[in-house]
Amino acid sequence: MDNSVSAFVLMFGLFTVYGRLGWAVIGWSWLMSGIWIWIAARDGNHIGYSGIIYALASFIFFSGVFRKYYRLMALSLIVVFLYGSMVWGILPIQPSISWEGHLFGAIAGLILAYYYRGDGPQRPKYIWELEEELDDEDENPYWITTSTHN
Repeated sequence: MDNSVSAFVLMFGLFTVYGRLGWAVIGWSWLMSGIWIWIAARDGNHIGYSGIIYALASFIFFSGVFRKYYRLMALSLIVVFLYGSMVWGILPIQPSISWEGHLFGAIAGLILAYYYRGDGPQRPKYIWELEEELDDEDENPYWITTSTHN
């Protein structure tokens, strides 16, 4: 129950900005964090949706950082503002809480943000960043067309 509002807010942001890529992020983060918990976590019950919540928050934050796109960075700052205190959840402060699930979820989100940095919304490329040479025939050097000259 505690994760319901966080899941709604993070999934809303994820699917609004990244579209179908959100399904891959959720699936892979669930699989990665689950396997890592199964392999490396301490004995006990590790149940809940917290690993996915941490993966989504981590993905949204680091995706904005890796892509260097101001709109995604704004979403990253919103996540930090709303869920910045989640950082304490990856530390073994309370023995009854699966901090391993939080840690592995955050790591999965970081890895997925790096892996999918080329998919989804991208920062626009400006004319001074393009490496293409303009033809001397172009009247306006600031206009780039995709047509070929014969």
